Amino acid sequence: MCIALSPTNANNVYVGGINSWYSTNGGTSWSILNHGYGSGTKVHPDKHCLKFSPVNTNRLFEGNDGGIYWADNPSGSSTWNNATNGLGITEFYRLAVSNIATYQVAGGQDIGCKYVQSKKYADVNGGDGMGCQMDFKDSTIYYVASQYGAINRNTLGGSQTNITVPGQTGAWVTPYIIEPMCHNCLLAGYQKVYKSTNSGTSWTALSAALTSGGVNLLRVAVAPSDSNTIYAINDGNRQLFYTHTGGGGTAWPYINVIYSGSMSDIAIDPKNKNHFWITYSGYNTNEVVEFDSSNTTSVPPYWKILKYNLPNVPVNCIKIDTSNMNIYIGTDVGVFYKDTTMTTWQLYNAGLPVVRVNDLQINYATNEIWAATYGRSLWKSPKQVNVLGVSVVPIALNGLTVVPNPNHGNFTINVKGNISSNTTAAVRLFDLTGRTIWSNPGNINDGKIQINTSGVASGIYIMEVTTPDAVLGRTKIIIY
Repeated sequence: MCIALSPTNANNVYVGGINSWYSTNGGTSWSILNHGYGSGTKVHPDKHCLKFSPVNTNRLFEGNDGGIYWADNPSGSSTWNNATNGLGITEFYRLAVSNIATYQVAGGQDIGCKYVQSKKYADVNGGDGMGCQMDFKDSTIYYVASQYGAINRNTLGGSQTNITVPGQTGAWVTPYIIEPMCHNCLLAGYQKVYKSTNSGTSWTALSAALTSGGVNLLRVAVAPSDSNTIYAINDGNRQLFYTHTGGGGTAWPYINVIYSGSMSDIAIDPKNKNHFWITYSGYNTNEVVEFDSSNTTSVPPYWKILKYNLPNVPVNCIKIDTSNMNIYIGTDVGVFYKDTTMTTWQLYNAGLPVVRVNDLQINYATNEIWAATYGRSLWKSPKQVNVLGVSVVPIALNGLTVVPNPNHGNFTINVKGNISSNTTAAVRLFDLTGRTIWSNPGNINDGKIQINTSGVASGIYIMEVTTPDAVLGRTKIIIY
């Protein structure tokens, strides 16, 4: 994949492929210079660039899938030095964040999956790092994967267990997710959709084969409002398979996606299982389209194109903010967003390089949106909060009340609906600029949460209550 000649001796030739090799006789014979596996001098595999320094002509630099390395007087016994530390250049495919954890997990091209905390990385899985998930009720459990659907369950600081669906090989980035209403339930897409109810220890097929000819499923999604509603993208022929009954191992019906192009992602309305958005990864496509089964008056029925003012670039991922229904998309040139009132997209790139964004995730505990980029590592930003100048009402109509209100910072939240006792909720206060002022977990017991916001200054605030499964509501409170 690359070649360099010594500037001081034309017989010294260096080439890179998976490993690096060198010759001291103009290519008549070759010896290993470094490699990524086995015994001997180890440097990350998959070489892309070899270049001698114009200042120190005995120093050879090597660029590979792991970063940048260098050696003086390069030979099979040379010491190689890693010059990569501090460079934000990782090509990430997927990312996972959690409302109850202070770390993140992400999978990158040929550098495995990484445990990330306070801008520091630790390796937790080898190969090409792919999809990651984090248990939303147990902060010590997370999941990582490598290419073609090899999945592992990890315990923080402890063991790793292979939970790959037996006998299955999936797509390069095989889709798998945790159900939003069952933290032990996983869904994985190969040619069939599989489900585990015990954190991956065993799996059951929910569908017949939904693809053929070596094609695998691209995405799997479950409706937050109904765990029996599952969608699976077969990008080979523009089919979106679905079930409203949890599968059951039978053939699923499909929605024929009427727009051409390669689908890249799907997001489901958190309140409506029949309302979803699809993105497209190619050029000259409609980029973002919306399907709503209640929208019978549109032409064509059910479908709406949301391309609007987007540039003609691939859209790789989509994320719905469940607190305000803002839509975020990751494209080949960064992040865009729109709220429910906008008919144009707004660039959401302050401080972000012009870079391909492969995955977006939201941490509702910190009110941050995270981006996994392909070539510039991980980035985060405060998410857009629509509170200034907006009449704030609970997302679930009359979903909660506060007593007393106004108050001195001690109050009771009454949550309506069938919420199990000892359910952990996240309670947050925003000021009228959308800035998070205070956040803490609270336990719902008999429909009530007792809150003490000691230290919060007097003022008017927006209070939001969420569980890992849903946004329970928002309302205005006054502390005096």
